[in-house]
Amino acid sequence: MTLVLQIILPIFWGAVVLSFLVAIHEAGHFIAARLFGMRVTEFFIGMPCKYKWSYKLKRWGTEIGITPLLLGGYTRICGMAHVDDELLEQCLTFVYTQGRTTAGACAEALGCSTVYAHELLAVLADWASIQKVTSDSGDSEQNIIYTTVARDDQMLTLFDTGHHFLPEKVKPAGSAYMLSDPHQFFLDEKARTYTGKSFIKRFIALAAGPCVNIVFAFVVLVATLSLAGVTTTVDSNVLGSVEANSLAQNAGLSTGDKIVALDGEFVHSWSDIVRVLSDKMKDRATFEMKYVHDEQQFSSTVDFSHLEPHELFGIHAQTKVVYPSIGQSLQFATSYTVQVTQFVCRLIMPQYAVQTVQQSSSVVGISTMAARAAEEGAQQFFMLAAMISMSLGCMNLLPIPPLDGGKALFEIIGVVIRKPVPLKIQTFVTYIGIALFLLLFVFALRNDIAALIQG
Repeated sequence: MTLVLQIILPIFWGAVVLSFLVAIHEAGHFIAARLFGMRVTEFFIGMPCKYKWSYKLKRWGTEIGITPLLLGGYTRICGMAHVDDELLEQCLTFVYTQGRTTAGACAEALGCSTVYAHELLAVLADWASIQKVTSDSGDSEQNIIYTTVARDDQMLTLFDTGHHFLPEKVKPAGSAYMLSDPHQFFLDEKARTYTGKSFIKRFIALAAGPCVNIVFAFVVLVATLSLAGVTTTVDSNVLGSVEANSLAQNAGLSTGDKIVALDGEFVHSWSDIVRVLSDKMKDRATFEMKYVHDEQQFSSTVDFSHLEPHELFGIHAQTKVVYPSIGQSLQFATSYTVQVTQFVCRLIMPQYAVQTVQQSSSVVGISTMAARAAEEGAQQFFMLAAMISMSLGCMNLLPIPPLDGGKALFEIIGVVIRKPVPLKIQTFVTYIGIALFLLLFVFALRNDIAALIQG
């Protein structure tokens, strides 16, 4: 039973921490996108999966849910892929005049290939301007049916801000339309997608996820430090505790005793005790120790000659809880943010990359730490969650696809060259980025396994 708990608890607490942090990360993207009027069709905790639990928001139409693959999450913002094709407008107009169509019929009307027509229809489906309904025969692209989506009397969809989806005002999906101004309709549809927004709005939508993680971590660190305090070591020669069956207990020490001398050298603080004992353990020395117990002084012999590897003396210092001021907590949180940022940046600096990877942890290490923190109490658990959130936020700002920072880099390059980076180039670079992160995961997993084996 104990072995089962040792396996289940890290998985449970790791899933709790990571799922919550992914949720607030994706919430950052979702809120920013909605504030700027972008359509958002899905908000999920967990990777895409056939099995899922979800519901739709009536106000925004977004499907919110969770999948069993709790290794991430995603927010599907419409129009993330920049596609600017002159036939898109004609394709949208054709679908809305027909109500429903196939790639084959669309290709014939537009005078292009079926494959090309399917790509255009897929883009419009990604915009949530049309929808893919069913397939009449297998997976043939020519037989996939696309229809118009339900709209209110202002031509707004369920995903648009300000819609009025009352029964008497809604025209159902698959309805045909007589568009008075097809060009304006196309511009309105594009304006409600990611690709139709300005560079600043797109950039903020991308950066919002990591920034929410960083802000959350900062707030939790400051609140936890200020309200729960920090446990610090008291620099005294009075012992806080003595481990059972340890060398210290065998030498006669117990909790509350005062060590006054080690090998003839008087010690007045915990720092003195640590310094002298470290030297004696290193030399495997045998020496005399003097200590006070119940106001009486005693003397005993400590023998380090048979010290086992990793064996400790078995004493702990006294501790006390210190409550930092808001200013001190802010200073600590700021300092920690800088440290994490510097650590993450080392991943893309060749001279530090290997060393940084060796110090990294995978989801296995995070789960183990989460279980230990939960066992130690709420304060340690929230502190760990804040630290992981800070790392997650800073990591996602790295200019490496498929991270948010990598997507932002494509946006910046697009502004510089005055046109979107071709989708094929984005896809190719993203695959390289995924390969690099898979390699990083393997190394981090190896670190975690080695740490578990070593105890």
